[in-house]
Amino acid sequence: MQNKLKQNERLLLEQVNQLYAQSHIASLGAVTASFFTGFFLWPLVPHANLILWMTAAVAITLLRQSFIFRYQRAAASVKDAPRWLKLFTRLIFISGIIWGSSAILIFPAASITHQVFLSFILVAMVSGAIGTFSAILPVFLTYALPALLPLCIVFWFAGTPFQQAMGAMILIYLGLVSVSAYHLFKTTRTSLKLQFENIDLIHFLEEEKHRADTINKNLKDEVKERKRIEEILKKHRENLEIRINERTNALKESNIDLKMEISERTKTEKALKDSEEKYRLLVENANDAILIYQDGVSKFHNQRAETLLACSTHDLSKTPLTELCRINDPDFLDPDFQKNLFQRFSTDTAGKNISPGNARKIYNKKNKLLWVQFSAVPVTWDNAPALLCFLRDITQQKRLEAQLFQARKIEAIGTMAAGIAHDFNNVLSGIQGNTSLALLNMNPDHAHYKKLKDIESYIASGTKMTRQLLDFASPQSSAHQRTDINQILNDTVELFCRTKKELRLHTDYKNQKTVIEADEGQLRQAVINLLVNAWQAMPNGGDLKIETKDITIRETDNISYTTAPGNYVKISISDSGVGMAPSLISKIFDPFFTTKKRGEGTGLGLSSVYGIIESHNGHISAHSRVGHGSTFHIYLPAASEQAPGIPVPAVSPSDDAIAAGTETILIIDDEPDILEIGREILEAIGYLVYAAPSGSRAIEIYAACRDTIDLIILDMVMPEMNGEQVYDRLTKINPDVKVLLSSGYSQQGQVEKILSKGCNGFIQKPFKLQQLSQTIRKILQAG
Repeated sequence: MQNKLKQNERLLLEQVNQLYAQSHIASLGAVTASFFTGFFLWPLVPHANLILWMTAAVAITLLRQSFIFRYQRAAASVKDAPRWLKLFTRLIFISGIIWGSSAILIFPAASITHQVFLSFILVAMVSGAIGTFSAILPVFLTYALPALLPLCIVFWFAGTPFQQAMGAMILIYLGLVSVSAYHLFKTTRTSLKLQFENIDLIHFLEEEKHRADTINKNLKDEVKERKRIEEILKKHRENLEIRINERTNALKESNIDLKMEISERTKTEKALKDSEEKYRLLVENANDAILIYQDGVSKFHNQRAETLLACSTHDLSKTPLTELCRINDPDFLDPDFQKNLFQRFSTDTAGKNISPGNARKIYNKKNKLLWVQFSAVPVTWDNAPALLCFLRDITQQKRLEAQLFQARKIEAIGTMAAGIAHDFNNVLSGIQGNTSLALLNMNPDHAHYKKLKDIESYIASGTKMTRQLLDFASPQSSAHQRTDINQILNDTVELFCRTKKELRLHTDYKNQKTVIEADEGQLRQAVINLLVNAWQAMPNGGDLKIETKDITIRETDNISYTTAPGNYVKISISDSGVGMAPSLISKIFDPFFTTKKRGEGTGLGLSSVYGIIESHNGHISAHSRVGHGSTFHIYLPAASEQAPGIPVPAVSPSDDAIAAGTETILIIDDEPDILEIGREILEAIGYLVYAAPSGSRAIEIYAACRDTIDLIILDMVMPEMNGEQVYDRLTKINPDVKVLLSSGYSQQGQVEKILSKGCNGFIQKPFKLQQLSQTIRKILQAG
């Protein structure tokens, strides 16, 4: 430490010597530059300011030069170096202030050219200071900063872009020259250090040479003494050879016995080593974490224990497992529990079997939540009781159990939602039928006409809600065809963001497999629902990111237990909104669950998205943190090379006129109210109507009157005989029978199956009188 301190003092003295030795050039340049500046700026600035500035610049330079001469005559020592450095720093700081004041006292505001000249003078002065003052970096900065910063400030506040650019360039230059001065300062110090080290090395070598000469002299004396001793040893050696021969013969006999013993011991050691190696391989490659727990800490553990708990060997051997894993159970691995278990193991032979452990929640050192199955058995370790502990990671199993529970819950909710939607559609059908009858012969000027029309709009809203429920509960999707997913995303997102100017859209389409088999309308609806959800989470605007990429799911990936292996397109829709708490993630796809205020949402948006994605054999998941936004991940199967399925025919009349008729129609429905209202509607527009409350009754009527019945309106969901069974019986009676399917369910699943058999059309409850009448006419007129 003392040598290093002396070396630093010598280094400082040498730096001060260089500083004073190189300052003659700086003084001469300062005087020359001050006169040259005064001559060039004389016509443009006040003469009094210019004379005052030149006088100060020359005076401080001469004063500094006088101290330089005094320093050279004084022959400064190591102790004097700090005082001379402080004096020089103060003088150079004053000099820097005077040169920097030129930007205030003699700044040529009227001439850009002279401003540039003044900039070049100050830059040149600082550039010259790199070589003369950078022997000590603080001295250079003491001069350069006050010399250039005022000019930068003046240029910056001058107002014109050119002057601001000049100020910025000078500021950048100041940073660059400071870096250059720093490197020169480091180079100078390194060079001086090497010089001092070389001098010290020479002195050291001289001392070592002297020391080596002394050692050589001592060695010569020692060699003489050794020769004398060797003569004595030679005499004793002859006697020893005789004794050695005698002992050798005895040793040969002993060696024969030892070889046999060693051979046996080698075999034993090899067997022991092989056994140890087998057990080591078993322990080190075990999928479970294995620990020997004694005195509250781990005495031995395998690599899996460190990986699972994210702990080092030091952590496991010094810190109790309950603290490392944040286990709040006071009885877990308690010392008394360990002793009692060992005593029970010693006295009870049945306790020697390791019982299956209970699942416990722990946190590893990286704060990652883990579920582990813990088992323990008493053992003896280093002649003391211990526990052989096994920790099996069952986190993925727990996660899959939670996913299975959630999926089963949603499946049950979907089944219930489908039933509710079907029954609600029947209610709406009754309301719509009565409304249509009331409007049939009502003049638009009637006082109740508008109110009845409002009822029809409310029915339409209710119908939309029930269809969302049916989409959520539907196991299949209709009208699947090959679709470019990137095109759907791009068109939908751009259209949505045109009206949401507060959103910043970011897209990143990285998938190569862009074609999927999907119902384009349903898919667009799912994307819009997610976009609306993201927009509502960002009331003050934010970032909306759409990303796609190709992924391959294998059987071992476990993204979801419902996701089959194969090639998928992964769609990620992210927002920077308010986010959600973890407790809400498992509920967001439930029908009617919403975090919005009463009246702001129905809670069917995300549940319908879930139903649509599941109907496309895909999967959707959500990740969110409060204050960090939400991300929805959608996995859709990439299209195969096979041709898409044939879309299901549908009848969608658009004319609002009522199409009357005189034919005979058989209407079949198990709901008495729906059956009665349907009969009244058909009779009101001219048809002769038979009404059947069940499938069996309908077959009886049709078998008796098949020649007079022109069309059958068949409900899909009925007790005893469903719509498909009734249709099959009707076609056996008359293969050319004309049937219009009617159901509260959407046009998919069993409806598709019946339509593919040759059924003539489908109409979804509730329907308006105009829609029903035109659908009937189209089927009847089709021949």
